[in-house]
Amino acid sequence: MPENFSRFITEGSPFFENERQAVLYMTLLREGTLGTEKLHQKTHIHRESIQRELKKMERNGTVVFQQSGRNKKAGAVSVSSLQEILEMRHEKFENILKPLFDAEAANSKNTKVQVLYDSHAFGLLQMKLVKTQPRGQQVHVISNQGKSWIKAMIESGKLSRFEKIRLEREVVLELLCFEETRGQVEENAREYFAGQPPQLKRKYRYVDTELSSPLQIQIWFNSIVISIFSVTPSVHIMIENPQVVSAMLAYSKILWRTGKA
Repeated sequence: MPENFSRFITEGSPFFENERQAVLYMTLLREGTLGTEKLHQKTHIHRESIQRELKKMERNGTVVFQQSGRNKKAGAVSVSSLQEILEMRHEKFENILKPLFDAEAANSKNTKVQVLYDSHAFGLLQMKLVKTQPRGQQVHVISNQGKSWIKAMIESGKLSRFEKIRLEREVVLELLCFEETRGQVEENAREYFAGQPPQLKRKYRYVDTELSSPLQIQIWFNSIVISIFSVTPSVHIMIENPQVVSAMLAYSKILWRTGKA
């Protein structure tokens, strides 16, 4: 681990107030549950400072204490738990800003374009969009690429959480597929989405291969996402503009009427 790594993760961190806390957390993460004396031996931080910092870290949610005889030992909260805390904070922040985003989107002169790269960024974007999609409102997908979407969501570690939120918010996905991808939606349904309520399962139709496209286009309530999975890293373009959304939705409905199950 780099010598200045503790300083790196402390700067701008919502979890660690200083380098001592970062060092203590990384030591506990690496070594497991430890008492003050063992932490002192491994970090050379003064014992009183260790006790003081651990109390602050418990309040911040980065460590938990366990009783060991007459003494208490500290253990590091898992990295995945910290990630959950960050996501919850981010979600609350988005809920506060959502009315402002809606007002801005209503102005057709304001167009936002964002370009993202790789599966991790795509997974985070999908989480943001499903959380802000109005409850019960469909998401339309043109040229659905089921296998690539699943792969990206698994690589980003967001698949199960995305589905949980989607079901909670009753958001149905309407997938328009091309013949060359036939079977991908059905395979995903069997392998990853079995047992979902019938009314919330993905809807899909197929259209002729001659209409095929290398792009996947998702149509959310105030934005569209154009994804190119065939390049490395994958490229994802989000466009926020009500007129663009309206035009793509009309196009999607035309194709949907020509499709077959």
